Amino acid sequence: MDTYVILRRGGWRTAEELQEAAARSAAEGDRMSDDIRWIRSYVTAEPDGGHGTVCIYQASSPEAIRTHADRSDLPVDEIVAVADTVIVRPDPAPVETVVTTGLTVRLEAKAGQEEELASFLRNALPLVDGEPQTIAWFAARTGASSFTIIDAFPDEAGRQAHLDGRVAAALLERASELLSEPPEIHHIEVLAAKLPAASRTEAGA
Repeated sequence: MDTYVILRRGGWRTAEELQEAAARSAAEGDRMSDDIRWIRSYVTAEPDGGHGTVCIYQASSPEAIRTHADRSDLPVDEIVAVADTVIVRPDPAPVETVVTTGLTVRLEAKAGQEEELASFLRNALPLVDGEPQTIAWFAARTGASSFTIIDAFPDEAGRQAHLDGRVAAALLERASELLSEPPEIHHIEVLAAKLPAASRTEAGA
């Protein structure tokens, strides 16, 4: 594979749109792993207040990059082949993410709806990927019909954005179908946390 720089100017109006695009890009990249490899991205501040990216990819050809972009619904303004690399200093370390608040949500499935609720939680992950202020999110099975969601946020605004977001709305819409009782929601204060390094879907598309 050769190395390429891809310029995507003003492709996204909000950080949430960029996050969703990054998730699509990563998923399609996994399907095209023989022809394309996403190395890193730099998110640019556009004059209109939106976001663009400068992406570093390895690919079998520029055509493979355009195919990946078409399938991922990503803009491509320019593709430039890299002739050589000169590293003067490594990239600056990302700013450490701090979480201060969280939620625990206990869910009890209706009889016969246990697997449907488990499937709902698995399928909720792409929605959470579109929430940049949801730093950590776990859906766990704690019993035959019992489930718990645990999430962490940098601040109260992030927690409220999640409560007002698409996952909560989708769960509320199906609550009477899936749940034997209302969700048991607890607001928690995070005292200490160990978080993984920034994932590829947080860097751009």
